[in-house]
Amino acid sequence: MKRKKDEKGMVIVEATIVFPTMFLVIFLMIFAGNAYLQKCRVESIINEMAIDGAAYCSDPMLEYVAENNSIPGLDDINIRPYRYLIGGMKDIETEIYNKVDRRFRSMSTGLFSNMKPSSPIINVKYNNGFIYSTFSVEIDYKIKMPVRLLGAKDNIAMKLSSRADMPVSNSAEIIRNIDMVEDYMEKYVETEKIKEMIKKAKEWFEMD
Repeated sequence: MKRKKDEKGMVIVEATIVFPTMFLVIFLMIFAGNAYLQKCRVESIINEMAIDGAAYCSDPMLEYVAENNSIPGLDDINIRPYRYLIGGMKDIETEIYNKVDRRFRSMSTGLFSNMKPSSPIINVKYNNGFIYSTFSVEIDYKIKMPVRLLGAKDNIAMKLSSRADMPVSNSAEIIRNIDMVEDYMEKYVETEKIKEMIKKAKEWFEMD
């Protein structure tokens, strides 16, 4: 009988230690799952905005079409020729920055209250590589967990970061610039001499 009482006492002691720990772990897993859900939502936003930014850099008229749902008239056309050579994407960077900021601040708390992403640090940039360019959207933010450790003054905060890079296709712009170079060559340069030099170079490279 004494042994049974001792075993019952051990079970009670184990239960008082194991059960609270188990429930705490389960709750933390649920909270972490909600934080991951919020991170996926943030990444969805920046991926979409990076795609829009890359598209607008490639063809500035797309922004007009997206906002007005119509084809721009002659007075509204702003193709900004040769822009990828000299940059000139600040207005697009600012527009995408404002869109990311608005959508980020309008996010919900998710499955639990007070788990809304906060303290955003947004970086939007057109990376001009001349031949290969990208449009990047990056954001650093925090998600507070609805729990507080013993002795802590504030809730646990997860510091997260998300980034999206999208290539900017300049194929149409490159074709226009090549056509421009060919036009200048035909007008101002003796193309026959250049063709003769190219022919000699090809013959030299084809020599055994």
